[in-house]
Order: sequence, then structure tokens, then C-alpha cells
Amino acid sequence: MTDHPYFDDVAPEQTAPPNKAEYLAEVRAIARAIAKTKTWITADDLHEILPVPAGIDPRILGSAFPKADGWIPGNYVASRRKINHKRPVRMWRLAS
Repeated sequence: MTDHPYFDDVAPEQTAPPNKAEYLAEVRAIARAIAKTKTWITADDLHEILPVPAGIDPRILGSAFPKADGWIPGNYVASRRKINHKRPVRMWRLAS
């Protein structure tokens, strides 16, 4: 078994692919929580707290900051994730 919440109480051989909509909803809630204590956040912050499960494209984290929900884009910074080789990721803040 794995510690990931989407797979609690499911044997590994019976694991279904993760649900993208549920994962995205959880990531968006985490982003809002982070925004209460940190002015600017990036997808790297979200990945540290809730990594993207196997079977979901990691680029889904770009959808965690919809402008319609009050997210304001900022500058680009170098990603802190080694796998990204310092490629630029956008910073986001939640409108007051």
C-alpha cells in the first residue's frame, strides 16, 4: 500500500488511475492555504506538499492558479526542483 490519500485501503494490484479533477481540487485548496501565509507561490510549492501522482501529467499544476478564482500572475523564477533544471516557473499571488 502507499501513503497517498487517493489510494488508502486499496491493494497495489487493485489501484485505479488517480482522478485528475479530485487531485486538482485538492491542489487548489492547498494553494489557497499557502497564500494565507506566503505572498507569492509557485507550482514548486504545491509539488513539495502534494506531489503529482503517477498517471497524471505534472503540468496539471499550472491549472492550480486560475485567474477567474482571483490568482494574479507575477514574474518568472527558476524552478527549485532538480528535475526542472531551473526552468522558469511563474509566481502567483491571490488577490486580496
